[in-house]
This record gives sequence, C-alpha cells and structure tokens, in this order.
Amino acid sequence: MATAVSSIVGERLRAWRNAERLRQEDIALGARDCGLGWTQATVAAIEGGRREVSLREFLALPLLVKKVGEALPLRLPPEHYNLAYFLDRMAVLMDTPPPDDAEDFIVAAAQPLDRSARIRIDAQGEAERKAARRFGTSPYDVARQALNLWGRSLTDERERRVQARLDHSQTSAPALQAHRGHVTRELLDELRGEFDRIRGNIDEHATNLWGRPWDAELDARASDRGATDNAARMAIYREMAREIRPVMDAAAEAEED
Repeated sequence: MATAVSSIVGERLRAWRNAERLRQEDIALGARDCGLGWTQATVAAIEGGRREVSLREFLALPLLVKKVGEALPLRLPPEHYNLAYFLDRMAVLMDTPPPDDAEDFIVAAAQPLDRSARIRIDAQGEAERKAARRFGTSPYDVARQALNLWGRSLTDERERRVQARLDHSQTSAPALQAHRGHVTRELLDELRGEFDRIRGNIDEHATNLWGRPWDAELDARASDRGATDNAARMAIYREMAREIRPVMDAAAEAEED
C-alpha cells in the first residue's frame, strides 16, 4: 500500500480527473508527454493507493496538469493548471512548516478543509485576484464573499455557469471566451452588491474597534508615522485590514448563523 502522502495525491488525482471528465488514459498520455512512463494501469494504481508517487513524479505534477489541460477540446481556465488547485487541501499545509510529528501533518492533510483553509485556496485563483484589483480589496475577501454568495469560489461558479449555458456544438475558443466574459461580468455585478453592503457597515466596525471611522483611523496613523507616499499608506491599510478582518469575519459568521 502507498504511504499517506501518495494516497492523498492519488485521491486528488482521481477527484480532479473525474471533475474534468477525463479518462485514466488521458492522464497517462499527459504523463508520458512529461517524461513519465505511466500507463492507464499506473494511473489506476496511484488513484487506488496501491503505488507510491516518487519525488520526481510529485514535482512533475504541475506540468502534468498543464499538459493534460492544454490537450482538452475545451481549454480549462488557467486556475486549473496550478499545483495548488490540484492538491487542494494539501496546498494549504505546504504553505506552513510541518509540525514536529510528521504523522500529524499527514493526518491533518487527510481532514476536510475548514472554512478558512478553503478560502485561502480559493483566493489563489486568477479570477479572484482580478476581481480584488477591480474592487480595491484582497483576493481573500473576494473568495470569502464568493463562498458566502454561491457556496463555491468565483472561479468554480464561473465555470459552472459557463458549462451550464454553453452550446457544445460551438466550442471554439472565441465562443468560450465570450461566454466566460459574459458570465464574469454577471458574477462581478453580484459580488459588487455584496461588497457595497459590507462597506456600508465597515465604518461601524471600525468605530467599535478604534473609536473612529476607517478613513479617519487611516489618516491618523499615517500622520503619526509621517507616511506621505502611497506605499507607506498602503502598508498601513494592510495593517488595518489584518486587524479588522477578524471582526468582519465574526460579523459575517453571525449573520450566517
């Protein structure tokens, strides 16, 4: 039997393949393009936890996912080509040093994601980063509000709607791009309404936390520190965001309950 790490990789490989409606032979072909001597039987053994994944194979996973995606008739969005998307919950754990007991690390990796970890993974998506720039907020906040609205990431909700509406008799790249653009604008409008609602409450939370509204606190800290350039003010902005985020998260969770 494979070790816990290899078993988790196999589980994610199977889940990713099924989600994209791929055959085991599709994965094996992509692996061979990456220089790995995989066959359909190899993929089946890895997915079934009957075969170890070597370090070389593990390091080839990002290229494997990209190779397979590029060969599909309907190109997957860029978010699906990265190791964080593929590994899902393991990717979060790889961002931090493992505990002293390596077994605890493996056991933790096998557990379902909590809400915070789910949001951290979702925030890595390109759609989330673009939306964050548009709204002047962080990818984390975009991912959190998407989860509140739709129960999934902005990226996943976009692909779900695109696939539901796409006429599969017309699967050209321009048609797919047009569908994605229309759906993205629709989703951004929905998110904008959510952010407007939240920003209407931010001064209330800021006053409770610091004794004054958000902009007043930002100006006061900037004045105290002699922060006159944009970079210095942005650093203070991020500092304040870290301080107020737990308050906003607690308020959002209270609303959900």
